[in-house]
Amino acid sequence: MNTFSSLLRRGLDDNLAKTLVDSGYTIGKLKSLKNDKLKALGLNSEQITSINKGNRPPIPEDTFIKILYESKRTCCVCRDPSKPLIIHHIDEWNISKSHDENNLVVLCLEHHDQAHTKKELSINLSKKQLLAFKDKWVKETRTKDANAILGLASNDFSRWDYFNHTRIYELFLDLDIDVSNFKTFEKLHNANWVDKLGVLNTYAIQHENKNESYMYRDGHGIIFTYYMKELFEATLQKLPIIDITDKFDRKHIRSLLFPGTFISLQAGFYYK
Repeated sequence: MNTFSSLLRRGLDDNLAKTLVDSGYTIGKLKSLKNDKLKALGLNSEQITSINKGNRPPIPEDTFIKILYESKRTCCVCRDPSKPLIIHHIDEWNISKSHDENNLVVLCLEHHDQAHTKKELSINLSKKQLLAFKDKWVKETRTKDANAILGLASNDFSRWDYFNHTRIYELFLDLDIDVSNFKTFEKLHNANWVDKLGVLNTYAIQHENKNESYMYRDGHGIIFTYYMKELFEATLQKLPIIDITDKFDRKHIRSLLFPGTFISLQAGFYYK
């Protein structure tokens, strides 16, 4: 784990962590400094204690990765990705001694200050509000990867030559997707190529394409292709996809993926 991430796990915000890293500080170098020097660098007493491995251990690496991923490294209150962020303990560490992911939330510095405000006349964020903001934001971010990769379902129809139709239809039926608004549904349904649920009539399609080598080949193949594109996009939009294209390493896989997780990985593939 690099110094920047290690500092975030110890309760520093990302702006301060970046400043320290850019200045050449490592965890080891910071530990060698006296407390007044650490304070001059911008650390508060709790952060100094954490750096010196006092009574607060760093957030576990797996939890740290998962919390940042779920929040898209963005404050769950204002959702402004340009603001410096910090991982906040909903129930204060000094009381809860808990690094459990249910006790952690990603905030910007402004809303972190509000979460720590205790004055009656000041704006503050209660535990109940923080949990509500976090829950709503995490639910919304679960579909962001799916929406981001919908562009992969482009007009390059050759991508559908090798397609797990059975698995897509299994998901499609489980999700109760309404196909009546699909651009191609009415034409295919009227021709008896798909039933009212939207499932392909394999026999009719094979008969229609009896002179072709496969179902997407020329002729009506363009209609089948576009229909599968619509079907796949509709299914994808309802699944909590985790895109590991730029996170394909052991640490992220161990922290983010569990049995039953749906993943997306864009990479080169070759037939040999």
